[in-house]
Amino acid sequence: MNDLIMTLSIQQQYSELGYCVIRDAIPSNLIEDCLRSLELIKRRKTFLYYSQSTHRWIRPRCSERGYLYDSILNPSQQIQAPALASSVRKIIYHDIVFRALSALFPSHRDFVSWQDMLFDRSTGTVDHLDSWYLDTESQGHLVGIWFALEDIYEQSGPFFVSPGSHKLGPINKQDVAGHDEFLASIQRRIRQHDLKKHSLLVRKGDIVIWNSLAIHGAFGCQDEEYSRKSITSHYYPVGCRRNDAASWNDLIRDFKSLRATNHLRIHRLSKPGRTPLFYAVGGPLLAIRQQLGYISRNSWNMRRSK
Repeated sequence: MNDLIMTLSIQQQYSELGYCVIRDAIPSNLIEDCLRSLELIKRRKTFLYYSQSTHRWIRPRCSERGYLYDSILNPSQQIQAPALASSVRKIIYHDIVFRALSALFPSHRDFVSWQDMLFDRSTGTVDHLDSWYLDTESQGHLVGIWFALEDIYEQSGPFFVSPGSHKLGPINKQDVAGHDEFLASIQRRIRQHDLKKHSLLVRKGDIVIWNSLAIHGAFGCQDEEYSRKSITSHYYPVGCRRNDAASWNDLIRDFKSLRATNHLRIHRLSKPGRTPLFYAVGGPLLAIRQQLGYISRNSWNMRRSK
């Protein structure tokens, strides 16, 4: 696609709807490399990873069809699964990602990748907006990108976005009592504004880009024959302070924590406790503490109840 046409299309869709879709964005060979690595790693009983869907350190658990029940947090940093990590990095740091981010933030030249997840099947994610969990201090400068690693069908439990919901603004933590009330306020917002949930029945290689203020989620799997292989990653412009960075000293510290990736203009944030070495060494130690009951089971529940 011509860069000018792509830029105008992305800007218009993103501004109006709070999300946009780029077709055939990721080359098939990169996706196939990732899927081969995933098939190998989920059969490895010694593989230990942290799942965003359960907030627990776990080993691979698969359905009867062989699909992972639980998502993998930060697969790009799993040095104990080097082939998988490498294949994920080639996708989330692809040049099309940089071009799309540049179209949305034309005054910025460099971007940071912040948290990625790999899904083998739909975990059925509740309606939410990312800004509650992670965003920039000036809310709305964080974007999520969802990478389809296969064709997505209704039975798969597709990703969805509520068009135009980003225009309603954030729901701040200080304005509600806690996470349960935050989720309840999302439902009130949906009812009050008659928001619709648009299922993204995209094709292999397509990417979906959404605003951190847009209400989105994923439907649960409707047929266990269907997987929903996909990657999610989040990005923000270099120079924007994260909402969990309390001071300008934190911003300076973040600059020092930036690490090179496959793309010259996309950097990853190497936060303490989230380095590749952490997942290879620290993870097993935390899993032992978890098993002994030293780590609380209390966490945000992101799974759909139905």
